[in-house]
Amino acid sequence: MIISWNTDPSKGTFAPGSTKYSSYYQYDTVSHKLVRIRLELGRTEINGETMVIYDNNRAVGFSDIDFIKEELEYPDSDFSIDAATGEVLLRGVPLSQIPQPGYNVVDMSPGDTVPHFGNSVSTSADTHLPEGIQNKHLGVLANEAILEERGITLTSSAASGEQLSAVLKGQVARAVGKPFNEITNEDLLETLQRQVAQIKQNEIVPSKENINSSLEEADVLIDSIKEQITNEGMVPTEEFSKSYSNFIEKYKVANDAVKNGTAVKAAMEEFQAAKNQLMNESETLETSYYNNLETQLNNTNTAVDAAVYEATIWENIDLEYENLEKATSIEEYETEIGMEETEVL
Repeated sequence: MIISWNTDPSKGTFAPGSTKYSSYYQYDTVSHKLVRIRLELGRTEINGETMVIYDNNRAVGFSDIDFIKEELEYPDSDFSIDAATGEVLLRGVPLSQIPQPGYNVVDMSPGDTVPHFGNSVSTSADTHLPEGIQNKHLGVLANEAILEERGITLTSSAASGEQLSAVLKGQVARAVGKPFNEITNEDLLETLQRQVAQIKQNEIVPSKENINSSLEEADVLIDSIKEQITNEGMVPTEEFSKSYSNFIEKYKVANDAVKNGTAVKAAMEEFQAAKNQLMNESETLETSYYNNLETQLNNTNTAVDAAVYEATIWENIDLEYENLEKATSIEEYETEIGMEETEVL
């Protein structure tokens, strides 16, 4: 699930002429990629520039506890990351994954012993962005950072609000491919969905590659059995022949599913069932022929089971992005990621 939120570095003191602009965050709870777009001007510390910050592996959670005020009650050692889910744990209990207004942000990277405590999630009324900029524009920049796997510096901390606005508009225009003042909501939705489709494909690649490796293992078994029948004199039982033919048929279906990217899990589960039947029938083979095939049978058995696991991951990724890809309006897209628009200055 992709979630987004804003924080208010002015802590409710923003006034006309202020440049303590709000930050925008976008987080993928599955891949754990985090983008922060820091827009506060006038920061005096080192690296105080406004920037898009990208982290490819970050754990994020939310709590109504102010851990900065309650640091004695909640020492750093109380926080950890669940190795299985990637969630932030407080004394072993997962923090919320929902950025409710007023909740405080806690984030960590794997290996960290000290959590980072951010500002609390702001309401739309307490979210203040540079002139002409809205969250939907920042969502485009967040997606770009994920696709390019890097952040960028926007302006120096000494820039004016007008300069920051101009830079942001230029970055959005570059991503959309049109001058900023010509960009419509339809253009933004098309851009966001194009980005999401590519982000999804990038997330699927590891599982797809692993499934293809498993199918290659099965292909070797198919050829090995054919070799035993054609050249080595193996005479299989009728039931083995049927299970072998079914295995080949389901192998082809699985290959097509991977190529087309549709119904992959269902195809892999059917292939797994065909594999299981072939494994059972292989026990009817004469010992010498079984021995010739044993290693490849075992390799394929393991590989196809692994392919089903990878297909489950693939399906979960598909489901994560499905509603974003099907959104018919920018408002629907924003609602899906929890984005609430602010008044345009």
